[in-house]
Amino acid sequence: MNTLINIGGDPNDPHYRYKRQRIELERVSKCGGMFRIRNIAQIIRQLKTNEQFKETLYKKFQKQLGIVIDKNGFFKGNVSIEKLEEILEEQIRKFLLCPRCSLPEWNGRNCRACGYVPLIESETKESKNKPKVSRAVCYEQARAVDAVKVLYSFFPRTKEIEADINNFWSIPENNAELHDKWRLYIENKYSIEP
Repeated sequence: MNTLINIGGDPNDPHYRYKRQRIELERVSKCGGMFRIRNIAQIIRQLKTNEQFKETLYKKFQKQLGIVIDKNGFFKGNVSIEKLEEILEEQIRKFLLCPRCSLPEWNGRNCRACGYVPLIESETKESKNKPKVSRAVCYEQARAVDAVKVLYSFFPRTKEIEADINNFWSIPENNAELHDKWRLYIENKYSIEP
């Protein structure tokens, strides 16, 4: 019997939306001790991720368990399902769960559930050529983005609110003073407590 387990969230909640199958092993060869992860394709589909995650997961299995596993999930050795599940859960927490809401809606850049977008870019070739932004600018921009999220979440969409939000998005990234003024203006206008 294949039971479904929750992806993130409370493991005891029977009505949790995000579920996946447990890992199932199939013994391929009794003499050589060859096994195969039978349902990895279904698990990847239930996680709504891609083959790159599967490859990363296989590399983690190899590194932590000392086994050689091919792209089809075949490996040699005696490994417990619990250990495989533990590594899979670790990878899910690391790559698929949103850092803010802990739902498996994280795509690496933003969360499709809560809208969380990290403000600090990683060091890439494109970002090395950009001017450095001070912490004060990042702080004011983050506070202003929080005000935008409050407008989106708790107020009905009107032309006035849309205009205010469009004004926010037109502020240059490195202008902390304008971000602060805009946030104060919004907090006063809509009676939002910081």
